[in-house]
Amino acid sequence: MIRFCVYVIFGALTALLLSGCNVSFQSSQFNFVKGLFAQESPEPEKNWQVRWQGKIYPVFAVNHDGGTFFADEHGFIVSFDGWQIRQVSVSQSKDGKIAVIEKTTTDDGAILLDYSDGNARRLAQDICQAWERTTGAGWEQNCKVAKKSADNVDASNAGYTNTIELNTNGELVALRFMVLPGKAPMQISLTQQRPLVGSD
Repeated sequence: MIRFCVYVIFGALTALLLSGCNVSFQSSQFNFVKGLFAQESPEPEKNWQVRWQGKIYPVFAVNHDGGTFFADEHGFIVSFDGWQIRQVSVSQSKDGKIAVIEKTTTDDGAILLDYSDGNARRLAQDICQAWERTTGAGWEQNCKVAKKSADNVDASNAGYTNTIELNTNGELVALRFMVLPGKAPMQISLTQQRPLVGSD
């Protein structure tokens, strides 16, 4: 028992002496590893915005094998395949889909865009020219209405232009596309980009 008391007293004195000498059991490697676990990873930034139907949606750009999704955490999703917006989904709609665009290339090289709503009801079919390089760092595609559905007779017969803008490094910075016939085009851009001419 006396031995146990001696060990306790000796341990307490050693701890007291070491704390008085400012001895610490740390190393730069230990601090580095501890810092890795202590740091919180930064949240991704919504550095894109979608302007459509009078609303602005701040979104993330998520690249995948088939193109890019522009999405937010509330269920707003735009699917872009690299040349065409293919689908727009909003979680507040009945089945989530607002617009679906199917692209077909004919034997003579014309591009047909079939627009339908979330219920697979055909809204219109437009015929578009092949994409052409603009004088800047971008592409444009001129389109016109080929067929309107009975539900969409009020859609304009005027043509429109879809645009893809790239920066000097060839990276995507802005899009402007028709996604619903008779409505203003959708504009997607980096938040620091200037709005495209003719956007809402």
